[in-house]
Amino acid sequence: MFAQPMKQSKTVARRRNNVAHKRFAGARHRGTSFYGGNSLDALTLLLQVRNLLIDPLSTVLSASELLVLQKSTLTHTQHDHTIQRIEHETLRILRILDELTTFARTLRSEFEPEISDFSPAQVLDQIKFQCQPYAAKKGLLFDVITQDGMPATLQNDAFSIQMILMVLVWNAISFTNTGHVQIVSEWANGWQISVKDTGPGLPDNIVANLYEPLRRGITPGTEVPTSGVGLDLATAWGLAHALGGSLTLVNTSAQGTSFNLSIPMLKAL
Repeated sequence: MFAQPMKQSKTVARRRNNVAHKRFAGARHRGTSFYGGNSLDALTLLLQVRNLLIDPLSTVLSASELLVLQKSTLTHTQHDHTIQRIEHETLRILRILDELTTFARTLRSEFEPEISDFSPAQVLDQIKFQCQPYAAKKGLLFDVITQDGMPATLQNDAFSIQMILMVLVWNAISFTNTGHVQIVSEWANGWQISVKDTGPGLPDNIVANLYEPLRRGITPGTEVPTSGVGLDLATAWGLAHALGGSLTLVNTSAQGTSFNLSIPMLKAL
């Protein structure tokens, strides 16, 4: 579950929504490519989405046929496994559709942040609650460090910020085999959040097209609960800019990778 932001006046929320939306739209109006110089036409996107959905849909169809046609011959274990396959692939389809929807909204400048008061500590606690079991399963240490001076309550779109951070953390866990994954939170003219890992680093060809939609690396990571279609970083980048902030690859090497999310916001009264 995502952290539930606290309420604030509709007037303040609307004003902040407009500011973030104008910043985002302004960058596009100036002719700067929103995704780092990479373009993706609608037909190409549709064709790639079709290809992405074929496998999970085929799995659901074949598993459903197995239940219908061979129900009487399936053992209890086989029956449960088939149901689990259907549930797993159905959830994956839903994740793909959710990511596509969010990505399309940011790409078309239609994303409107839902600004409200929220607890940054609660956001990070929710991320740790969801991600730590996956890190522990790989023997990774998962740390959340909050520096002194961090406000207890902030104003911005907590749901979207958590989505961005989850993308970074899931990628870090998926591709890190030893060591740790770490979130560092601090206040420095806005909320600055770093996500660091001790993984093998990003290949040069990935770094060169880091935020290009539907781009996936050759080396697979371990399974985490994401769609795995290559939209996550593109969507995270779009959300960060829609909030008036930035998502930056700080460094990547054989010793690990570090991203920084910078979100301007006010301390809640």
